Amino acid sequence: MAYIFITPKRLLTMYSNKLENVVSSFRSEKLELESLKVLNSLPTPPQKETQDFEEYSSKAEKSLFPAFEYSILL
Repeated sequence: MAYIFITPKRLLTMYSNKLENVVSSFRSEKLELESLKVLNSLPTPPQKETQDFEEYSSKAEKSLFPAFEYSILL
């Protein structure tokens, strides 16, 4: 029954405080630095893989842009 009386502002405050606690715990563990070390240790992708990625990402952009425009018009 108490759940009915919780206002949206109170919910937003409660969840933002929880998020702040989680982020502060991640910062204290310095997980972002550890993940950067792992990413830096990965070998660089081959040139062909990079070109393929560029090609497919540009194709995806070209097909998503008209869909986005149509959704705005609707």
